[in-house]
Parts: sequence; C-alpha cells; structure tokens
Amino acid sequence: MQSERFALTFLAPMAVVIAASCGGSAVIDSGDGVGGAGASSTSSSGPGGTGATTSSGTGGTGGGSIAEACAQVCAVMESCNQGWPDCIAECQQGVSPECVGEYHAFLTCLASFMSPPSCETPAQCEGQLALYESCGGGPDPCTIGPCYAGSDGSCGCEVVCPEAVYATDCVPSGGASLSCTCSVDLNPVGTCTSQMSMQACDVYEGCCAPIFFGYE
Repeated sequence: MQSERFALTFLAPMAVVIAASCGGSAVIDSGDGVGGAGASSTSSSGPGGTGATTSSGTGGTGGGSIAEACAQVCAVMESCNQGWPDCIAECQQGVSPECVGEYHAFLTCLASFMSPPSCETPAQCEGQLALYESCGGGPDPCTIGPCYAGSDGSCGCEVVCPEAVYATDCVPSGGASLSCTCSVDLNPVGTCTSQMSMQACDVYEGCCAPIFFGYE
C-alpha cells in the first residue's frame, strides 16, 4: 500500500477536484530506470484517496528512477511550503512491482504540471492517475460527502475512511470569515478560522486539514 501521508498529499486532492465540490466518491522500493506508461491537489498520517476517473489518451514515457521522480515532486511541494522531511522516502514506499511504470508516469506528470502557489494535483495527470488506479495503486477507498452549503455562507463536509470519519462544520464569524469545528468520529478535535468559501470546509484542503493530518 502507498504511504498514507504521500497518498493523501498527491492523490486525495485529485479526488476532491474530480468529485466536484465535495460530492461523489473517491478511491484514494522503487525500480531503477523505468519507462512511464502513456495516458490521456499539508503533511502527516491521514487517509489517502484517488480520483475515480476513466480519462484516457496518450502521455509521455520517461527514463530515470522512482527516486528521481519523487525528488522532483517533493521539491515542488517544498516550494509551496507543503513539503515534509520524509517526503522522498515515503513517495517510494509500497509501490507494487507491477505498477512501477504507471506510478513513475504519474510522478513525472506531477513534476511537469504541478506548480506553486497551490500545488494542487493537476487535471493534466488524470489519465496517468487512472492507469495507476487500474493497476491497483493507492490505498483503501474513502467516500467524500455528504457536504452542505448554507445561504449564510456556512458549510461542512464529511469524508468516511476505513480508519475514521473526518468532518468539518463552518459557520460565519463576522465579516467574510468562517469559524470551523473539526471532528474525527463525531468528536471535536480542534477549531480554525478561514475566509468564507466552500474550500474552507474541504476536509483535505480546508483549514481543518492541518488539524486532521498534520499539514504545515
């Protein structure tokens, strides 16, 4: 199984994008030189997710090692202030031998298209991600939703994973700010404030994410 923290950082953001504003479902030792298979978004332990997409097409092939690709991706994450000390090591963990090519292609795509300041997983990598999924990559599925959005700007989302249920509940706190309660298995574990937007309630990318998953 892929390192949960690394899977969360790179695979879960794609799931959030594809799931369209919190709706739908998400199914979130390397080789030396590998050729990437062609096709068509801060950090501690947490649930992983991958987007359930069926996009296809043609993509690049590439040489180099998984370690080199991981180093490139982690360097981009560092430039977004979303890196962590074990990023490269965790990036290389748990990849099934039969999926090394697909994983390398996905990493190469991330390194090519992911950029500051957001470092979200780019839509250009949907095809590579789909191939990696179809090969059996990624951890157990998490279900994204339900979510709600009130007329007053309040909002909340829930992500159900095998190990825990993560939920946000944000209410207006004056001006254009939201005050959010972050809960795990229905138990509040912290609070945070954010500018008023639906993204504030996103379990993976909102202000509760550092509380849930240890993002810096």
